[in-house]
Amino acid sequence: MTRLTATLLLLCATVATCWRPLGLTPPTRSVARSRSALLQLPDQAEGAGIVVEADAQEIVTTPTVGEADGVVTPTAALKPGFNKQLLAAEDSEAVLRLVDASIGEFKAHEVATALHRVAALNKVGRARRDALLRDRRFESLLDAAVERAPQLSARCVADVLWSLATLGELPARMLMPVLTSVAAHLEKGDFQGSHLSTIVWSLAKLETKPVKLLQRIEEQVVSAPAAGKGAGDGAAAEPAPRLEGMSMQNCANLLWGFAKLNYQPATVLPHVADALLLPGMLESAKHVEVADLGFALGVVARPGECRELLQALAARAAPETTLRYLSSRQICKLIDTFARLDATAELPEGLLDAWIGIVRVAHAETPLMARDARLLEGSLKKLDVDATWVRKSAVLSAWKAAMTGAKAVKPGKFDDAELRAVFDSIDTDGSGDIDLNELKTAIERVSAKADDATLKQMIAFGDDDVSMTVSFDEFKRIMSGDKRVALV
Repeated sequence: MTRLTATLLLLCATVATCWRPLGLTPPTRSVARSRSALLQLPDQAEGAGIVVEADAQEIVTTPTVGEADGVVTPTAALKPGFNKQLLAAEDSEAVLRLVDASIGEFKAHEVATALHRVAALNKVGRARRDALLRDRRFESLLDAAVERAPQLSARCVADVLWSLATLGELPARMLMPVLTSVAAHLEKGDFQGSHLSTIVWSLAKLETKPVKLLQRIEEQVVSAPAAGKGAGDGAAAEPAPRLEGMSMQNCANLLWGFAKLNYQPATVLPHVADALLLPGMLESAKHVEVADLGFALGVVARPGECRELLQALAARAAPETTLRYLSSRQICKLIDTFARLDATAELPEGLLDAWIGIVRVAHAETPLMARDARLLEGSLKKLDVDATWVRKSAVLSAWKAAMTGAKAVKPGKFDDAELRAVFDSIDTDGSGDIDLNELKTAIERVSAKADDATLKQMIAFGDDDVSMTVSFDEFKRIMSGDKRVALV
């Protein structure tokens, strides 16, 4: 045997030992960490999962409602390759190492998976997100997404947009490739309803408003996907409209996205409203979905529209359902929606008072943000409900915080007219000074609590002439930020 022959035999033996047909390797199943909040802000999304299966193609998903709030859990069929490693990555560094080593070998759907994974892993923590956006490996991942955008499936296009929206980053170089991919799949008609909802939500988060694409999305939500995919010999039933397959969360996010973009979805609104009234839809709505729907209807509906839906939404925001989970801001937006749409008559008896009462107590404990306070005041005035407590509560909270040194009053936060109105409402005897009893009564009326020692300290803090009262000029000094707590 010659040396060449021996070498060839050894090589053949090595190949025979190492080679195995792909078809003989059984697919593996694993559960990855959450592909959280595909269609919603993902604060509570941990715990949802992705079922991973081997397949010869790319990611194909069938959305199902997950356990976590505002989450759609997709079932993914994945091509053997990098997807499994990407989904198993415990942190973004593991994803970026794989990107750094192998990005040139990534298929389009693997680029989408990598983007989705780093977005899901960095959805909270601004510093960590900012560091990711500066990483050269992340830049190379974005470059790959631009290059492979024409090969992205409908599902992957939605994934990429969700990832960019979650990271709050839409580089200029990605805008046209991604939107062109959206347009291409709209032309093919192969988006599912959940994909369209994801896209609208993402565009809203990215403050990007391609009006013509939004019009086509509207049309496709109420129509059926393109027929023929996986169909039999002409015996298959006509595909159902996409809206029929959309969940409560999908519908909420679709309308929320349109509202945030200030886009009026006249075509789709009545259809979505009808879908939300189907059994099992609003009854299953989580508080985030209730809040998003409430906000959206206040923007996209007109007075007299969606009456039945507003009634059902109000029932879902009652004390015995989701009200206890709603924030003050979310309740303020609900009040504003019902005021805007002249729909308070649709509210169950006592519910408006319950909403106002909850905000009132919370506002006394932790003042509303200025824009929320203005929104609430405007809503209450429309409803001919007393709104003076909103400003009074904010002023009293600022006074108390300044006295304790917890927080100085921001100069210019209140103008003279506002301060005079609040001062006069506290100075009930019209003497021109606020005394201890008047301050106590004012605090009690805005649902706040303060013991006598605190009240005396508040008076002493503002009292420059040791009269144990606070004049309007002294009051203005407190609210201008000039007064500082004395350090002992």
